Amino acid sequence: MSAPGPQEGAALPVFRYHPDPMATGAVAAEPVVCRVCRRERSHRYTLPVYSEHDVDSVCPWCIADGSLAARFDAFLNDIAGHLPQGFEDDPDWADWSTPPYLRVPEAVRDEVCRRTPGFSSWQEVDWLVCCNDAMQYLGLADSCAIEHEPGLRRALEEVGVPGEFIAELRADTNASILCHWFRCLHCTTSRGFVDSD
Repeated sequence: MSAPGPQEGAALPVFRYHPDPMATGAVAAEPVVCRVCRRERSHRYTLPVYSEHDVDSVCPWCIADGSLAARFDAFLNDIAGHLPQGFEDDPDWADWSTPPYLRVPEAVRDEVCRRTPGFSSWQEVDWLVCCNDAMQYLGLADSCAIEHEPGLRRALEEVGVPGEFIAELRADTNASILCHWFRCLHCTTSRGFVDSD
């Protein structure tokens, strides 16, 4: 029998690296019987769970407390992927003998990969890092948000995203071109990457 979980109507768990999974669509207010805790829940995780087991119908509480990861050896994200173009010129990443994600403590990598809701994308994506920590995922940025966030625009331009792409960006998961927006928890730098179908 699983341990008692939150009462109905209880606040959603807090995710350090994905602060508003309801706004990003990773969590929905839809009833579900969670496959992990086997309880009726008011919210469900809407995105894929990567596991050798067939895992669907998961509640956010079982993601946050690690039950999903422990029971099904499940992953939700990747932090250990490819480096965005342009990082070789960034003084924060001057030492290329160690990729940035390996400078992030293993506990942080584990939290992002196994206990943080993912986000919807067209292509395989990797969680961005800064200041030896994972960055917070804020959601999709449209061209208006980018205009009001000069650091994000600069970061996109520095990695070669053409201005006409930036002008076309919409905060709509069905758009052909998306910009995933991240912010550093320490220096508050914004970074993003463009994802397209």
